[in-house]
Amino acid sequence: MSPDVALEQLGTLDADVLLMSYANPDLRAALEASPLFTSLPVVRDERVVTVDIATSTALAVPSILRVGYVLDELVPLIESRIGT
Repeated sequence: MSPDVALEQLGTLDADVLLMSYANPDLRAALEASPLFTSLPVVRDERVVTVDIATSTALAVPSILRVGYVLDELVPLIESRIGT
């Protein structure tokens, strides 16, 4: 599940890892420049994993055929942020 979170609600996020996907580079730059975003512990501790649109879609619309793909993509990315 990928809930929408308004910019004003970023402070409510409490996560060990934050998965992010961006519709375009301008949105990414705007969010990453936001003090609300940069003040999050998960961001300060560099535990943000940015995924491409294919992986984001596979997470948003799961199927048995996508499980292997998602695991192959996400496990190394998450391990690189939090360790094994």
